[in-house]
Amino acid sequence: MNAPSTREEELLRQVAEARGELDSFTYSVSHDLKSPLHTIMGFVDLVLEDLAAGRTQTLVEDLNRVREASHALQGQLEAVLEFSRLGRGAHVQVEVPVGDIWDNLRRRWDPAFNRVGGRLELGGSATGVYADAVKFYALLDHLLDNSLSFRRADRPLLVQVRLDEEAGLLKGLVRDNGCGVPSEQLQRIFELFRKVEQDSPGRGIGLTLVKKIVVLHGGQIAAKSEGVGKGTSIEFVMPRGKRDPVNEAHGQT
Repeated sequence: MNAPSTREEELLRQVAEARGELDSFTYSVSHDLKSPLHTIMGFVDLVLEDLAAGRTQTLVEDLNRVREASHALQGQLEAVLEFSRLGRGAHVQVEVPVGDIWDNLRRRWDPAFNRVGGRLELGGSATGVYADAVKFYALLDHLLDNSLSFRRADRPLLVQVRLDEEAGLLKGLVRDNGCGVPSEQLQRIFELFRKVEQDSPGRGIGLTLVKKIVVLHGGQIAAKSEGVGKGTSIEFVMPRGKRDPVNEAHGQT
């Protein structure tokens, strides 16, 4: 029996990695959706018991808790649908001038940064990005939104975005001076519904979508932080040249 070729080994590795990600995704969804569902079921039982006993003084409060948990559950379900849709449909990579990317980011984010007294710095050596334009803009949008959401109240927000070309690779960096991430959580912040603090803003899906977009472009992503209060850096690397993930997945060229 012939030993598997390098390409076959790579495909087997990708299949194993995809299976692991699917298992992790399934566990995360089933685990995190249980929390609001248990809250709903628990308070519905309390309402039914109170009605049967003729107690009405806590009904409004209990029903408000049911409504809050229902909204949380709805948001999580919408997040799951958004995540699942990202991998379907067309993935069309084109040459996007970095100048156009910066212009769009300025129009989109300067008003939000101005409102909080923040500063957005854009730079790097890359002149163009070969990517699915819609997904790539979404990647940067989510990263900037994350930096705005987790800025520190005691210092002006500074976010630095760089796109550099090096040895056939596009290297991206989004660095902020915000709240930072504890070292023990750095490896998990890209997981679905993962939050540094459970009561923090957002649905816990932005960085999950960012990672999926990078992976769809054949790249890798990592987060760095020196700890709480010391800011966060998100770094990603993807091939600079053309890549067709659909054909690669089927072993075509």
